[in-house]
Amino acid sequence: MTKTRTNPTFIPSSEMIKHKDAVIKLLTILTGNRNIEETFIQHKHKKGGTDKMSGVFDDVFDRLRAEGEIKGKAYGMISVYLENGLAKPDIMDKLIQKLSITTKQAETYYDDCMKK
Repeated sequence: MTKTRTNPTFIPSSEMIKHKDAVIKLLTILTGNRNIEETFIQHKHKKGGTDKMSGVFDDVFDRLRAEGEIKGKAYGMISVYLENGLAKPDIMDKLIQKLSITTKQAETYYDDCMKK
């Protein structure tokens, strides 16, 4: 992914992923994200049933980046709302509404933020 951004002439590998289960497990462990397998499945359907190295990792990392951005926004919002005296239910409602996330996600972000 970095090579495609820094070198416009870079041609990604069209090599097939031979040990997909191992790759999924490794990425899940390294990232702590249990949605990796779902991303692989979505990529496979989107790209016509292939498991090529090029693209699969881009999809995985794009998804992780997007999740990280939402998490960062949620933490920032929670901090600001707490400083302004909002109660947890009001903060939860604002997170769900502004970030288009589920109640469970909002609860997780709130609880994680409070631990820090």
